[in-house]
Amino acid sequence: HEDEDVLCSPSDGLITEYGNIENKTAYQIKGKSYSIDELIPGNKLEGGFFVNIYLSPKDYHRYHSPLDLKIISATHIPGKLYPVNMPLLRNMPNLFIENERVIIQAEDKNGKTHILVLVGALNVGKMTVSFEPSIQTNSDITTPQHYEYQDTYLKRGEEFGYFMMGSTILTFAQKGATTHQIALNQKSRFAQVVGYLR
Repeated sequence: HEDEDVLCSPSDGLITEYGNIENKTAYQIKGKSYSIDELIPGNKLEGGFFVNIYLSPKDYHRYHSPLDLKIISATHIPGKLYPVNMPLLRNMPNLFIENERVIIQAEDKNGKTHILVLVGALNVGKMTVSFEPSIQTNSDITTPQHYEYQDTYLKRGEEFGYFMMGSTILTFAQKGATTHQIALNQKSRFAQVVGYLR
């Protein structure tokens, strides 16, 4: 894509839910809300936009930067490894909050915040983050590990890690940062255009 304002899908997968963040709430699937503050402590996402992408075991498992980003921090939060699948998304509250996750906070060229959350799951023995080799998921850490960066950048489409099996990527954009062109239960493909920077 020549247009630098294009927003790309970070992975292959199924768009299981998306929408505006209101009252500090997002949805893991229709009707199942959760607290953004519990998922991402100290965020500034009220009024922003979220997209959930579910990767099935047969999907391509690498993830890529959806746009040119300056990486601010990465936080590895230990947790459970419940399966992330449709029945559990529908029936188990706070699945994303309970599971192990890696939260990557970044900024676009306009200084707006974007957050990518990699959610661990059953059979996902490992999630890797290329720019932070210290992050070892499914390990014996018991407290969140936080890493901050000065000069770390990802170009749009650049790979920055992979799941060993299927799981879920949650993307969040600060209010006014993006416009989206997606549909519920749409099959997304890595690098497919899903929106634009405003």
